[in-house]
Amino acid sequence: NIGAWLAGLGIAGLAVSLAAQDSLKNLFGSITIFLDRPFLVGSFIRYNNDLGTVEEIGFRSTKMRTLNGSIITIPNSTIVNEAVENIGQRPHIRRVINVTITYDTPPKKIQQALTIIRDIFALPDICQAIHDPDDPDKFPPRVFFNDLNADSLNLMVIYWHRPADYWQYLEHAQRFNLELFKRYADAG
Repeated sequence: NIGAWLAGLGIAGLAVSLAAQDSLKNLFGSITIFLDRPFLVGSFIRYNNDLGTVEEIGFRSTKMRTLNGSIITIPNSTIVNEAVENIGQRPHIRRVINVTITYDTPPKKIQQALTIIRDIFALPDICQAIHDPDDPDKFPPRVFFNDLNADSLNLMVIYWHRPADYWQYLEHAQRFNLELFKRYADAG
């Protein structure tokens, strides 16, 4: 009976195609990753709420080692359909600091507090890492008396650290913070 045989082949073909659907999605996902190159092995990325380094890109999945040392295996069909932030490709690290001062600070001292921060940005070991050598006016540091909080006055400080090396950024932030505390203590 050829009809039963053809029907059996059709059902078997349907079952195989349904079973292979995820594998094909992952294969096309890996082809997309290899062609678009949103990240490479060794890239530092953020996927969902996880930060980590891409350790392997396979035909079925991508393996990412998180900062706590564990490996996350992400199906390629999923990773190409979600937002992936390639942190390693950023040209700088933006830092936003809220420096708070007390409400009893007189206006002259508020102005002095702003001037101290701006003066710190002029120090050679501070300004070298925050000015783009190709275009020094592109992202200058910003300092504003921007808010009256419930318990304090807020001075918002924004700057962009170059290069985008996280450990150098932390060392720079520490130098800036120590200089800020020293100068604020000297100014009373």
